[in-house]
Amino acid sequence: MKVGDIKWEAGFIKRIIIFQSISQFFSFLFFLSLGIGVVWLVLFVFNFHLKLTLPVLIPSLILSMYPVYASIPQSFIIEGVDVGRVECVVKCDLERFGYIKDIVNSGILYVSKLPAVLSWRENSIVILGVDGGVKIIAPRIISKRIHALLASA
Repeated sequence: MKVGDIKWEAGFIKRIIIFQSISQFFSFLFFLSLGIGVVWLVLFVFNFHLKLTLPVLIPSLILSMYPVYASIPQSFIIEGVDVGRVECVVKCDLERFGYIKDIVNSGILYVSKLPAVLSWRENSIVILGVDGGVKIIAPRIISKRIHALLASA
């Protein structure tokens, strides 16, 4: 079993404009607005001044982009194996990461156990059979873990 290098599944423009869909953008915007509202409410209740809120909110806004960046898809190919073998190796870890199995026509799909409101479909993991091996498409943050797991197997 030879595990190939991790490659970006999305093009350069999709990595700069990091939202993969309109629903992901609006979900992010909703929870960001909710978070900012809570911060403003706490600051108002404790009578903090506006000049103290900007140093808190600006880094928060920047750091809140990380989950979106971490969900940009990456892929890699494992040569010399079939989908069933790869799935056996990664199944327990994917369940530990909070994914459940869903079979699709072209391969195996793992989706988040979280309710749809709290999860993006962009965080799904796809295991596909390709000529001579298996291709895994996963969010950036998970693809590195799956790659390391398969490389050590």
